[in-house]
Amino acid sequence: MSKKQDLILDEGNIEQCMDNLGLSRYRKRIILRKLKQRDLIPLHYKHEKLPYILKILGFLFGDACLNFIGKRHEGILELSSKNPKDLEKIREDIIKMGYIPSRVYVRRKGKYVAYVVFVNATSLLVFLHALGAPIGEKTLQRYRVPKWILKCTLEQKKLFLATFFGAELSKPEPRKEKPTLFANPQLEMSKEISIEDSAKEFLEDITFLLKEFSVESTIYKRNKIYTRKKDGLKTVKYILSIKSSPENLINLWEKIGYEYNEERQKLAECAVKYIRYKLSLIEKRKELAERVKKLVLSGFKLAQIKKILKITKEDERFVEEIYRKTKHGKPIPEIRLPRHVMNFTDFMKQRDKKIMT
Repeated sequence: MSKKQDLILDEGNIEQCMDNLGLSRYRKRIILRKLKQRDLIPLHYKHEKLPYILKILGFLFGDACLNFIGKRHEGILELSSKNPKDLEKIREDIIKMGYIPSRVYVRRKGKYVAYVVFVNATSLLVFLHALGAPIGEKTLQRYRVPKWILKCTLEQKKLFLATFFGAELSKPEPRKEKPTLFANPQLEMSKEISIEDSAKEFLEDITFLLKEFSVESTIYKRNKIYTRKKDGLKTVKYILSIKSSPENLINLWEKIGYEYNEERQKLAECAVKYIRYKLSLIEKRKELAERVKKLVLSGFKLAQIKKILKITKEDERFVEEIYRKTKHGKPIPEIRLPRHVMNFTDFMKQRDKKIMT
């Protein structure tokens, strides 16, 4: 990139953002000074603080928000999570950006418990808003994935996606009816009904980014209109659903994963190992099928083949099927998992036992 192409944000962009927000000349001078003191402008693609900025920005499109509060109209960044350890990691990255976040607070509402961190800094709000983060309630606003992110390196795009997924994408979990298979990872986006197309546009941007990691996904709309209890607002939901083929899930969980969400990241790592475990079983069965075929074509009987290959009870029916198909010149069907394969839950338990011993 040339110097001009390498630039993401400069003083002029910040001034334009502050003009749009209607900030006074006095506040503009203070904000510019604070951003320069923290070496946040000019911001370019090789800036040492960009990784932290991308992570905070990704999280802002999920479990965080920007707002102006109080008589003085001070800017505040609010970040929430169900796990205080995840918020501590966020705090560390905010400190690396040059700001001092609050401690982690507990927020209780009936049985619901969450944790929250605040950053009281108008300059940070302006900076993140200039980069594309919405201010206020996201359900009521149009926005896309910031265009400058589309020009990032793959590793930089991963940071943005991983933190967004840590906040919004469902965790790896097996299907109820087929516990050896995974459910499609999904995230949903709600919008006020008059701007519902903006939800689809944002998720299309995410889909576009996912393709760069060889992850296939689809978007669909829930066939229902929702009414919010607090104000009667009509909203609709769009769903981004990631295809659950083994290769697709490995690409998702291994190449991107979840940032700022330790639980989901550990599950993703275990899920990848489980998928690879199942693929290895299929490969072993393919090898076994080839060995059986060769022996059949060499004139060996079924009993002889079982003895030669030391076939266990678990593989007996499989070997018999391959024997019959080969004997009668019929094509061998697609090799699938053996029936006795452990499900994901048992795989995790076995892994935990190994860790404990």
